[in-house]
Amino acid sequence: MVGMNPYALPNIIAFVLLLVLSLAVIFQNSRDKSNRLLFALCLNLALSVGAGGLLHLSITEAQANFWNKWPYYFGLPSSILAVEYALEISGRRQRLKEKMLRVPINVHRWIIYGSMPFWLLILIFTDLILAPAQFYSPTGWEHGYGSLSPAVLFYAMYQLFFHAFILYRGIKTATNAIEKKARIVTFIALIGRDFLGYLMGIIFPIFGLQAHAFYGLAPIFMCFLLTYGLLRFQWETIQDLKDGLEEKVALRTRELQEALTERNKALDHLNQELAEATEYVRSILPNPISQGEIRINWKFVPSASLGGDAFGYYWLDDDHFVISLIDVSGHGVGAALLSVSVMNALRSQSLPDTDFKDPEQVLASLNGAFPGEENNDMFFTIWYGVYNKSTRELTYASGGHPPALLIGDTDLDDFRATPLRTSNNAIGALPDVTYKKSKHLVGEQNSLYIFSDGVYEVEKSDGTMWQFNEFTDFMNNIKSGAQTRLDHLYQHAENINNQDNFEDDFTIVEVAFG
Repeated sequence: MVGMNPYALPNIIAFVLLLVLSLAVIFQNSRDKSNRLLFALCLNLALSVGAGGLLHLSITEAQANFWNKWPYYFGLPSSILAVEYALEISGRRQRLKEKMLRVPINVHRWIIYGSMPFWLLILIFTDLILAPAQFYSPTGWEHGYGSLSPAVLFYAMYQLFFHAFILYRGIKTATNAIEKKARIVTFIALIGRDFLGYLMGIIFPIFGLQAHAFYGLAPIFMCFLLTYGLLRFQWETIQDLKDGLEEKVALRTRELQEALTERNKALDHLNQELAEATEYVRSILPNPISQGEIRINWKFVPSASLGGDAFGYYWLDDDHFVISLIDVSGHGVGAALLSVSVMNALRSQSLPDTDFKDPEQVLASLNGAFPGEENNDMFFTIWYGVYNKSTRELTYASGGHPPALLIGDTDLDDFRATPLRTSNNAIGALPDVTYKKSKHLVGEQNSLYIFSDGVYEVEKSDGTMWQFNEFTDFMNNIKSGAQTRLDHLYQHAENINNQDNFEDDFTIVEVAFG
């Protein structure tokens, strides 16, 4: 018995390999419960076969008897870890709801766990399970078996059947191919280990074949397959999730592209409607008047989203000339349609019981004919004036609208524009409102400018808005030249504008009185 026993090498090699496998599993993902259970199981079996190797390396009988039971001290508790791992891989929650032989799985589980302390106490304090070590040639020191070893064999077969049932049910209820493959590998690993272990550790020795030296092959087989199965399962699950995510991303991308296409179609349709509405608004605007005692020019540049500006002028009779401009709240086709309806009502003089020479009656009639609650809560501002050619008197009223500017065509530097405005509510905002009018005498060579707030509410490059008083000063200081006042104003507004387009309609009407 002098020298190293070569039959100890299989268990020593198995100890090293099992230790490496256990560390590989825990380092791969220490947060996953399956990894932690497999780490504990392989480490426990590494210690068991390591102790078996030390038994075979024993030189004296005292050494052999010291190491004789240590493989079982580690090996018996490993059955609990094997059960827990089998449950975890096979779907713990589902399996614990099932029955084996009409007895709940959880009862079988606690029978196995509850029996463990009993077997360990018998193992520690008696020789009923393991008898003192015996020396065999050529394998060396081997376990001896006591009178209770058949009972231990029955307990082991019960565990084998329990493992097989849990794993079989897990395979049958797998929800996908990856899960099923992992459970099949686990079934082969655990049942194969139990079968090989029982053969070499119990069955062969009972028939006089001492094969304990090769017992380490069983846990190596098991831990290698379990490690492979678990890591493969996790990797394939990640790949499947990745592929599924890529598929979902591709599907979502297609959906977004289709939605974008539909949105673009809708946007094109809306832009077409806006363009048609813009052209229609332009079509109802009166032509400029270049000759006569009243000459009119105008500048109308709709915003990108089309506001609700519109204007009109016409002779009521030989002596009275009407000028009006409205600005509907909001933008889009709805605002444009409302502005067209209002201008048609004015041009056709279709408001009942209304003297169209009287601005306050006109505003009151419009307020009754176009209430905001009946027009999607839209209201509008208006400037309405009637010029009496004979008296040169301008009677006007405004409802929430910027004042018109009356400017004299003179070279005097001290001349200032006269704002023409009455303090009235916007049209359609409130019912039963009284409107007031005012009058002003128009001098020769005076020009009247009626406009919407989009003319001066322009955001400048520094982020501030062009103010009304700045706009008034600019209009006062425009000198006669190659450009008209309106072109000069529009060019200036474009120059100070901080955006590519105006946010609101740019609408201004110039009325020159002879």
